[in-house]
Amino acid sequence: PQSINASIANRVSYVCNLTGPSFSIDSMCSSSINALDLACQLLLSKPVDAMMVGGVNLCSHPYKLDALKQNKFLSPTGQSR
Repeated sequence: PQSINASIANRVSYVCNLTGPSFSIDSMCSSSINALDLACQLLLSKPVDAMMVGGVNLCSHPYKLDALKQNKFLSPTGQSR
């Protein structure tokens, strides 16, 4: 659920004593690059000193990669675009 993702981002902010907005982005496989792009856009447009961006891709089920491969969701070259 989205509320769990948002609470992780908020806990990291709390533990690191960060101020400002804290949120998660869930866009399936592109979440990390979307978060980085958003951070860069905000750094260029707003008076902030720094931003922290992180990303995780967790494949917790042993058959997930097999299913992705069978349905041709994985890159044939091993690189994301």
